[in-house]
Amino acid sequence: MHCPSLKQLPPPPEGKTGWPWTEDTPSLDTTDLCGFQWPRVSIITPSYNQGDYIEATIRSVLLQGYPDIEYIIMDGGSNDTTTGILERYKDFFKHLSIKKDKGQSDAIKKGFSIASGYYIGWINSDDIYLKYCLFNVVKQFIHFSDKEWLIGSGIFIDSRGNFLLNCKSPVITKNSLMIFGITFLQPSVFFSKILYNRVSGIDIRLSFCFDYDLFIKFVLEEKPLITDYYLSAFRIHEKSKTTLLTKLNYKEHKLIQEKYHKNLIIHNLFCGPYYFAYGFYLFLFRLYTSGIQQYFIFKLKILKWI
Repeated sequence: MHCPSLKQLPPPPEGKTGWPWTEDTPSLDTTDLCGFQWPRVSIITPSYNQGDYIEATIRSVLLQGYPDIEYIIMDGGSNDTTTGILERYKDFFKHLSIKKDKGQSDAIKKGFSIASGYYIGWINSDDIYLKYCLFNVVKQFIHFSDKEWLIGSGIFIDSRGNFLLNCKSPVITKNSLMIFGITFLQPSVFFSKILYNRVSGIDIRLSFCFDYDLFIKFVLEEKPLITDYYLSAFRIHEKSKTTLLTKLNYKEHKLIQEKYHKNLIIHNLFCGPYYFAYGFYLFLFRLYTSGIQQYFIFKLKILKWI
């Protein structure tokens, strides 16, 4: 499916302006790529009770202007305003599932199983893609044709969509990913379905750190392509999974560390200090997201005192 235009989508809610409400991305012709067709890109959005944010997510995908997109929504049976929003946009989805699942990792894995795109990715129902995201992703993959996964830059935004902080991806290696964890934004990661299938996909036994496990499996196959293009905005808000499940995050993170670190010499040197540092980081992050600290660095709006 070619991405729809702004005029083809339902009108945005009253008072919503800018991207992705009243702005779109210029449409690309199907044969703009030196006479060749653009490869299909499949995007999965797992959803559950994110009615405050999912419409922005949907529009940020659909308004990419990309010539061949396949958008799949996997909703776990939301009981808020989500289902009404999905009904408004259902004609633009390749597949829409609204039924109880076993959690986020299960929803994403099911979505990938029916995806037919050469390149795939997922974006959660409270994050958004930035303008020209898919165009820049595919352009990089074509230019670096030996690469099968890509990590881009992004930004953090708050519940109202206000800018908080830039997040540029550092160089990622096997050791850096295993020791320091994910230091980049998940929605800014894209990969080929061939690579995804080769590493056996997402482990649905993991509820929180399945992305970390998947990316380690990727990096054991090959180093990612790192691009400076800003691809996505990661939303920080009180009800986000990142905010609420830090204890489970730490537990699963530690299990994955032990799973992949056991054959590395560097594990014995850094594992203990890393767990201490990571636990302290989770404590500070929880402190921030619970609202105890909200204003300390004025320019970035990331920590504030109340």
